[in-house]
Amino acid sequence: MTKTQGTKTIKFKYKTGTTASGKDKFANNTIAKVDSTVSDEVIFAMLPLVAKLQEVASEDVEVQQNITMK
Repeated sequence: MTKTQGTKTIKFKYKTGTTASGKDKFANNTIAKVDSTVSDEVIFAMLPLVAKLQEVASEDVEVQQNITMK
């Protein structure tokens, strides 16, 4: 079996409001197909720049690596 690294996805979670019962509501945005050779350190170093573009600040940021097994 061969493991092949695919692209990365950056997922941003941000608060969009509250429900009628007072619980926080969240939405997600993603940046897909990030080159797999880009290190997590580089991705997290660029987050302050991305934050300046966002209307609402992110509550959480997740980096996902896609891997294929054949």
